[in-house]
Amino acid sequence: MSTETELHEALDHRYPIILLGADIEVNEVILVHYDCTITSLSEARLYRSPDYTSVLLSLEMFEDEDPISMTLDGIVVDGMKIQAQEPALFVGENTTLHLRNTTIRDNYNDGTGSEDGGGICNRGTLNLYEGTSITGNRAVRGGGVMNPEPHGEKIYDDSHPLHLHDIYVPYWNVFNMYGGEITCNEASFSQANSSEGAGGGVFVETASYQTHYNPAHYRVFIYAVFNLFGGKISNNSTEADGHGGGVSLGWGYQAVTDENWLGEIHICFTMEGGEISNNYAGGSGGGVWTSHSAFVMEGGAITRNFAEDSGGGIAGGIYAAEAKVFKMTGGEISLNAAREGGGIGPTISGFFLAGTICDNLAYERADDFEIRTLHLTLMN
Repeated sequence: MSTETELHEALDHRYPIILLGADIEVNEVILVHYDCTITSLSEARLYRSPDYTSVLLSLEMFEDEDPISMTLDGIVVDGMKIQAQEPALFVGENTTLHLRNTTIRDNYNDGTGSEDGGGICNRGTLNLYEGTSITGNRAVRGGGVMNPEPHGEKIYDDSHPLHLHDIYVPYWNVFNMYGGEITCNEASFSQANSSEGAGGGVFVETASYQTHYNPAHYRVFIYAVFNLFGGKISNNSTEADGHGGGVSLGWGYQAVTDENWLGEIHICFTMEGGEISNNYAGGSGGGVWTSHSAFVMEGGAITRNFAEDSGGGIAGGIYAAEAKVFKMTGGEISLNAAREGGGIGPTISGFFLAGTICDNLAYERADDFEIRTLHLTLMN
């Protein structure tokens, strides 16, 4: 395929494998709604037209169809540094996007459209593999990747006066990073006292309970998940007072007390490998910002991050403001810096079972830990 028209025709005919033979200028959204692979032997580009400001490539499941999956392999999706209103890629609910040897670059989302995220907005499942690069993108939140608020489907017997048959089927937003890099992206969200953060590299958001009203008093769990198994999140940044230079887990936990609701809402970030390094936060959390979230570190390294305020690593690295769970069973948090809490900023509860926290720097107090805590367990 060497023209936009040919690409649209191939998708209309549901070709299972589409080979791009030349760079293609995108003037309208490339909509994919079936299982397929788009690939290239020469790193062909899908690049933004100067007059086009919406999503470049969108993976969306049609109503009443089975979940779908798409693989991008060996192509470049290029926003061309043009001021746009949407992310470069959109991953819809009940869909899966696999990125292999693919570059998503230079997409500038000014936040005036319907979705946040500079490179990718993921409402389904996103898998990044070795050879993939998400770089040079900008957004209000989630400069590289935005995992936005999950939605849920409400099913109930409308004739019942108490809605006692209400059932909620949540859509999970899942982001798995097995390799590749998220680098040199930027988020501009800058409310210093906001729990939401900004996320220069990655922003993970969760649902609000008002969206999932449950008069039947069922216990409901809505999750947004980020798993870092490998790869690198580096050299990302937030402007002004924005939180989470590398990763932001924005307002991830909410223990709902409304009398018409019993449930918990979580974000969970598990780091088993990889590296979060050389990120910058104008506010707190140079490497990771987490608020009311679950952050479990089992391996990998959070290193050489910087925050102007608290939590250089986790560190400027983690700023664990009111974190529901921070558990460290392995890995290393080192060489991060911040005004307070060079390694780890204030947290409510933490379990440090194994791993290394060392050689961090705070300009005012608490080089490795700044703990304003209700519960802290040290076992190593």
